[in-house]
Amino acid sequence: MDMYPEYIVELKCREFAKLIDGIRRYGGKCPERKWRGPFCRALQVYEAFWRYRGGEVPLDAATLGLTEKHVPFLIRAQRAYGKSAPFESLVIYYIAVLDEMQRRQLALDLAKMLGAI
Repeated sequence: MDMYPEYIVELKCREFAKLIDGIRRYGGKCPERKWRGPFCRALQVYEAFWRYRGGEVPLDAATLGLTEKHVPFLIRAQRAYGKSAPFESLVIYYIAVLDEMQRRQLALDLAKMLGAI
């Protein structure tokens, strides 16, 4: 099968949709976790960005209504953008952070289930 541009775009869109759906489903477990763990905290940061939709998002925990527990999850965005970031760029960028944190949380959950921690 030839790799036509339309096929590649369709494939990438499906991958992205699966990623977003996985984040959404895993995020649904955060309330029962009492918002603990790297993924849930990163998700709270992402949700704080949405309060600034359509404008410049300040990358400051206090301004976003977050605590010091959320600062580690803001650092990557601060390194990439500085003190603020355009909303559209930030939410796309942060999906990769959420994906990484979801994988980290899953690894921690598995380690706990296996008695490793």
